[in-house]
Amino acid sequence: MPSKNDISSFTNKNINKKEKILPTKGKGANENAKKPKPERSPKTIRFRSDYQRKLETLAVNEKGISGKNVLDLTEEALELLFKKYGVNAPK
Repeated sequence: MPSKNDISSFTNKNINKKEKILPTKGKGANENAKKPKPERSPKTIRFRSDYQRKLETLAVNEKGISGKNVLDLTEEALELLFKKYGVNAPK
């Protein structure tokens, strides 16, 4: 009987280590189909703590649905703000 730390029975010896297995779901899936994201530079923004918790909760929920993270959601919110006030948002 193998020890509980022995994982050799769980590995597939026929897999070539150089072979890349592409994910079919989640991050990394269909990376080439996504448009490239613009270069981002750091900017510190201070939020009320209740806004921050809601934003993080929203990001966790959206990550599984649309793959968007906090930065993506923040940029989306800024685009809506620019549109509301008639500012030409960069593309």
